[in-house]
Amino acid sequence: VASPVLVGPAVVVLGAPIRRLRGVSGRLARDNARRNPRRSAFTAVALTLGVALVGFITIIGASFKQTIAGALDTQLGATDYFISASGGSGTLSPDVTRRVAAVHDVDAAIGVGFVPLRIEGIHLSGGPGSADGALALDPTQVNRFVKLGAVTGNIASIDDDGIAVSRAFADAHHLRLGSVLTVRFDNPPTRELTVRAIYEKRVFDRIGLLVSHHLYDQVAAIPVDFYSLAILRSGVPPARATREIKAALRDYPTASVQDFASFKASQLHQIDQGLALIYGLLALSIIIALIGIVNTLALSVHERTHEIGLLRAVGTTRRQVRAAIRWESVLIATFGTVLGLAMGLFFGWILVLALHHNNVVTRFDPALARLFLITAIAAAAGVLAAVFPAWRASRLDVLDAIRVE
Repeated sequence: VASPVLVGPAVVVLGAPIRRLRGVSGRLARDNARRNPRRSAFTAVALTLGVALVGFITIIGASFKQTIAGALDTQLGATDYFISASGGSGTLSPDVTRRVAAVHDVDAAIGVGFVPLRIEGIHLSGGPGSADGALALDPTQVNRFVKLGAVTGNIASIDDDGIAVSRAFADAHHLRLGSVLTVRFDNPPTRELTVRAIYEKRVFDRIGLLVSHHLYDQVAAIPVDFYSLAILRSGVPPARATREIKAALRDYPTASVQDFASFKASQLHQIDQGLALIYGLLALSIIIALIGIVNTLALSVHERTHEIGLLRAVGTTRRQVRAAIRWESVLIATFGTVLGLAMGLFFGWILVLALHHNNVVTRFDPALARLFLITAIAAAAGVLAAVFPAWRASRLDVLDAIRVE
């Protein structure tokens, strides 16, 4: 709604360097772009919406990546190796952890499982897949692998009848040390678990519940792990440790062994894959928007036939006419892009702010480098969109154009 009001001042600002660099052609482009503000604004609005969505998705994706990278660095930086099922999905036999722990150069190893559960009186959400549940780890070693921040109580004491909860979960459900939760597992039906520890930072999941792996072995029909984590002995060459771990797991061909850097890169790559699909869909909307710019410029050239004929008659060259049409297209495309980026930046910040409240995304990344790249691509697309209208305008017969009323 506001774009017809904004297009005039925006074109003056965006067109100032073009006017200085391109002279008469730049001035013509600027004046033509703001001659009919409503038409210029409505031409740019489709591009604005497409770029706004691209910018929005880019900011959300970059913020997710920053959050994940930060969480891995601060919480799992002490872990040297991550063993998971190939492709990042699937499960591992608990025997994988035992074999890794038996490797000579490995100092310690733990398995990370996920146990589905329900807590009476509490609605859960999050966790792997659509199930609600808790992470299962060895409570006596978890502090070596995972940095949970400030801990109230003793995680090592949760054993078979205890549970550790995150600070956010405890505050949301008014829990404290000693609180008793009635927990329903698949097998056996229910158990009473006492809150033995409250920790600051959540890891791997979005719920914030930890139980002992020993309890998991009792209540799970088929205990499996999602990850096995390993810490090497001091001074061990990583290349040698990698060979030894892979040799120990030769009977498990689906087990993927990654060091910390590779694991971190694989987690971030999953976000990039999702973004690539969305970018492909949004590219179609931007192509449609550019077709709209082509149509508008072609109509504008038709309406200005007499004017173009007069310009040619007083000495304007075909090259200058083409340049004026091209820069007019660039100005319209750049205006739509800048407005779209502003919208995408604003709504991206709003969503990150909302997700931060739920500890889903904790870092905001405006992805300025990518936004500048989007702007450059849009400006180049504006040049391409003007190729046919500019060629048509430059090929008009001067006398015939002057006679047009």
